[in-house]
Amino acid sequence: MNTFVTPLPSTGTAGTPGLDALARGGLAGVGRALWRAMQASGRARARAELLSLADAHERTQPNFARELRCAAGHDPIA
Repeated sequence: MNTFVTPLPSTGTAGTPGLDALARGGLAGVGRALWRAMQASGRARARAELLSLADAHERTQPNFARELRCAAGHDPIA
């Protein structure tokens, strides 16, 4: 029997969740955790890129470099 195609049996009684509801809730939790991890990874990559650009422009455009660092959350604009 292939459990990926057959629906989970609902063993819940009135007022209690069945297996299908528990499975959906568990999958939703996994999805939310995965989404949060992807967001954190994206923020880290964006921050590193902004700081790299700030370093590249420090000598020629110091104001722009400062704004890039501020956008990366590295130092506030004074």
